[in-house]
Amino acid sequence: MDSCQELSQIRQHLKVPDFFTPLNFAREKEKFFNRENYNPQFKYPPIPVADFNQLIDKIGRFSFAGRSRIEQKILLEKVRETQLIIEMILNRGQASLSLASSKLYQYSFSAKILQLAQKDSQLALVFPQQSTLSAPEVARKIRNCLQKYQIGSWKISLSNEKDFNIRIWQEEKRILVSRHIGWHFGSLDTLLAHEVDVHVLRAVNADKQQNPLLRCALPFYIKTEEGLAAFLADYFSEGGQLSKKLHALKYVGVWLAAKKTFRDVYNYFSEHGLDENLAFQCAFRIKRGWQDTSRPGFFAREGIYYQGMQEIKQYLKGGGKIEKLFAAMAGLVDLSYIPIPEKIIIPKRLKKYKGI
Repeated sequence: MDSCQELSQIRQHLKVPDFFTPLNFAREKEKFFNRENYNPQFKYPPIPVADFNQLIDKIGRFSFAGRSRIEQKILLEKVRETQLIIEMILNRGQASLSLASSKLYQYSFSAKILQLAQKDSQLALVFPQQSTLSAPEVARKIRNCLQKYQIGSWKISLSNEKDFNIRIWQEEKRILVSRHIGWHFGSLDTLLAHEVDVHVLRAVNADKQQNPLLRCALPFYIKTEEGLAAFLADYFSEGGQLSKKLHALKYVGVWLAAKKTFRDVYNYFSEHGLDENLAFQCAFRIKRGWQDTSRPGFFAREGIYYQGMQEIKQYLKGGGKIEKLFAAMAGLVDLSYIPIPEKIIIPKRLKKYKGI
């Protein structure tokens, strides 16, 4: 097995949720709502510290000699990204988790973006009329959307899990719809813009790339991926202002969490219109990885939606091509060498895009 194959195998078995999903989530949620001023005390699965430290050293010695310059760049960045994933896991529960997750997800605080987010967090709560679709109905709507794009190879399944509405598994060409799907701060059109028109279409287009390395998610692509998804949901969907408000609230929530407790972050979301379950879920995702959530600190991934969206807007204002954004699962920094595949699929809602 060469270094490229071994790295791929390691990444397939290195799943962040395996180490960042509390074992006592339901019990701590119940305590939170039954005890005034209580901050959850989460317990997580054990981490094989010695094995992970050895793994960081091992992949650091991987060689990709014989590959093209671009391929070596991609693979070396994948090594660095993999090392950062491991380091973030090793920093779980420690004050250094904020910095470790910021490096992995390329989150950086910006006073200018915070100002924009604080403004957008004040948008009016205008809910779309349709918000009562069941999970099977949503699955049918997604299937109809895929058929309009002539995508027939993806599978849609219903799930009993409660911690998401829609989950996309690009490598498996699979979409999961939670039977417990909720519509607070969301609409069907927003969901389709975010999940299908970005996550699915980018994967479908990437699969058309001639170089196998470009068919997979490129290193550090996630901020651009989620930023683009937020951009379409916020500016090109029914109920988009509501989606923009939620993304803005999350960005401000990360900023607050750097100094505040879980309870403080929850109260912020609650005061801005989120119901108790969504407010708790958003606070948890920002405090994910902490055992004692009364401690200051954040999990940076929740800040990249709004930050990534601002970067997408700047890219387009600077003359960037829409087609490049959908050519592969890549970050903005890699778009210069990504070819636009033949028969690329661009979201129908962007056909008349003329800037914002």
